[in-house]
Amino acid sequence: MKRGSMSNKVTVGSLYQMNQQVFKQMDVPPKEIIDRQLAHVGAWFSSNYYTKYYMLLCKERSDYTMFCLKNFNFDKAVQELKEVLQERGDIMGIDFIHGENAYQCWVRERDEEHATYMFMLFDADWMVVDV
Repeated sequence: MKRGSMSNKVTVGSLYQMNQQVFKQMDVPPKEIIDRQLAHVGAWFSSNYYTKYYMLLCKERSDYTMFCLKNFNFDKAVQELKEVLQERGDIMGIDFIHGENAYQCWVRERDEEHATYMFMLFDADWMVVDV
């Protein structure tokens, strides 16, 4: 056998795939942790008070929801976000991505497969034409 003809290949997936696996296998976080993470989203909404439209997007599922914040009721906006995410499964984590000024919302389906997806929440004013 020639030297170097045998190689140990380690397949490392993308960061997204690694996060999917972690969230797929972990226990559902306590309600208090998710509520605290959602409170951070509310603070983000209030610090972006000039933004009216937000999108919650999962490219992998072609699943998107537009949120229109018509007033400054940020608590209501957070509650609506929570309900939309819970309709899709168990909320596993909500993390702010500083470089993108957006949130990654990880959701795991409640079936036996525990498919896990990331929904990105971001400012979508640029996507809407108000007439």
